[in-house]
Amino acid sequence: MSQILSSRRLSQETTLPVSGKTVKNRLANAATSEYLADPNTNNPNEKHFCLYQRWSSGGSGMVLTGNVMVERLCKENSRNVVLDKMSDLSTFRTWAKSFKQNGDQQQEDALSIMQINHAGRQSPLASTGVLNRPISISGGWNSRLLLPGLLGKILGWFLFLTPKKMDWHEIQKVTAQFVTSAKLAKETGFDGVQIHAAHGYLLAQSLSPNGNLRNDNYGGTPEGRRKLLLEIIPAVREAVGKDFVLGVKLNTKDRRNDGLDRENECIDLIAKLSDLKQLDFIELSGGSFEDFFLLSSAGQGTHQPFAHRLHSAMQKSPKEAKNMPRIMLTGGFRSAADMSNALELGMADFIGLGRPCCVNPSFPHDILTGKQKLMKDVPLDTYFAKALLEPVLNALWYQRQIDLLSQNKEFDPKLSILSTLIFLFFKTYIWDWKTMFYHAPATS
Repeated sequence: MSQILSSRRLSQETTLPVSGKTVKNRLANAATSEYLADPNTNNPNEKHFCLYQRWSSGGSGMVLTGNVMVERLCKENSRNVVLDKMSDLSTFRTWAKSFKQNGDQQQEDALSIMQINHAGRQSPLASTGVLNRPISISGGWNSRLLLPGLLGKILGWFLFLTPKKMDWHEIQKVTAQFVTSAKLAKETGFDGVQIHAAHGYLLAQSLSPNGNLRNDNYGGTPEGRRKLLLEIIPAVREAVGKDFVLGVKLNTKDRRNDGLDRENECIDLIAKLSDLKQLDFIELSGGSFEDFFLLSSAGQGTHQPFAHRLHSAMQKSPKEAKNMPRIMLTGGFRSAADMSNALELGMADFIGLGRPCCVNPSFPHDILTGKQKLMKDVPLDTYFAKALLEPVLNALWYQRQIDLLSQNKEFDPKLSILSTLIFLFFKTYIWDWKTMFYHAPATS
């Protein structure tokens, strides 16, 4: 009986509050960086089309893309997709259509949501090249990215350049870049966008007291730190209209040792975002390159207590609860019972699934139909530099699995950790040899 109730709860459709779009169930494929684009063009390609056709056929109500960057010079990875005025829009139209080719006429389509992002200081040397410093909300030596542990701090000095502090004109340019990418996403056939303001990227840097050291209108206080995000969201909504899905991804905390003050600041931010009445959903996540634990399988469950606190806080204010966008909770969910319980307790309206869908693209369908009740994580151990390399290699190892899925192959549990370290770590953070001495032109 409990299995039947879980399935019914997770299968319920819901309507998004602003766009009015219907989501066929409560499961979503959370954004996962693919690293599949050609680093010299950064357009989606056949691998993206195959991968997202498989994921959108897997049973989720929403499927979010991996990072689509708004700025070519500040990417998270040299092989990220970039959507700007120089992009080949025909490839994006084909990509959007791949979400609607599920091959099952009885199954409703999943909503296609493009995650748009600016990496800020988390743009590695392999992406920026030695001639371009990444920009960030703060700049200088005290704003350098510090990876965890002694080895991490040493590697960080070589893998990430000192960021340049954004001036007023660059702040306005970033807002315009998010607007452009969102407009182009709608033009090419996507159902919506999610603004990435988590995981230590530029907008998360702006929101964080650890990353935002400014003392002008864009820093210094919680109100100042959230100013950039609160300018971008209305600008994007005005550009795309009300019939387009708009979401945002937020950190509940940036580091494990962040206290309740940081969580309270996030709750206040969500209340401000609710007052805008412009968002369809908010995804709760956490962590950054400076604390990989919160991005690992072991740390992802830490977002659930925050979601419970948020629910309790919103219940105390009926007005804020009424305006609340739908809450998507991502990280650590591996069983139907836990997913259903989070919905029943009011912690979430949607459950985001990441790594389980890298193992089994049909995991949402299998959960909804009762074919699968639980998925266990694949145990990986580096045996050395555990604090830094194990979380990094976990992420890169799953990205190699994504590459297999994009070639219409199946998950390979025996994929070598050593080859992942040598091949992907070097290519991701140090030098992507395919770019050679190619330098992306500056965008307007």
